[in-house]
Amino acid sequence: MNSQKSLANVTGVSLTLSLIYAILRYNIFNDVPWKDLPVYVLNKAVSLAIIILIFYDQYTRNNKKFKNNVWFTIIVLAVFHLLLSVSILIPAYFEKFYDLNQLNIIGSLSILFGVLAFGGFLVRGIF
Repeated sequence: MNSQKSLANVTGVSLTLSLIYAILRYNIFNDVPWKDLPVYVLNKAVSLAIIILIFYDQYTRNNKKFKNNVWFTIIVLAVFHLLLSVSILIPAYFEKFYDLNQLNIIGSLSILFGVLAFGGFLVRGIF
């Protein structure tokens, strides 16, 4: 139970620090409208928290069950990130991904690598 509490604390701290960073970076220093905080900025924070948890997993020497729980948390956050990303995958948010309202090579590659990364998370989380 102590390791579960530890994982919850690390996840909470990761999400909190990531959200603070994302608000500073996007809303305060880059003039992203505050109306975009619930989806666009939170999505950025969730993706950073996933990276933090991956590094956390790499530098902990806990048992396999704990590591599986870390990866389950990563996968849940990745699904959340995926859903948020798909919900705003429009030229208004990601102009550089589109040419004339159609995905360009940058947009297509971003989606491809996102899907490959998600698949990698699933494989790592299962095995």
